[in-house]
Amino acid sequence: MLLFVEVCIIFLDFELYSIWHIIIQKLTRKQTINYAWILPKRLLLKNQHGKSQNLKNLDSRF
Repeated sequence: MLLFVEVCIIFLDFELYSIWHIIIQKLTRKQTINYAWILPKRLLLKNQHGKSQNLKNLDSRF
């Protein structure tokens, strides 16, 4: 049951990520944009091990 909940949480995170990606693309009309500050912290910790300091700097700007 706990594993199922974790899978649902990760799936929802990626769903929100893709929705935000589409919204930002439509608003800015750019193909590439730095939207790392929108991602949930869970995914940042999993995917951006080497860039944690850069992401902290990004967070402080917004």
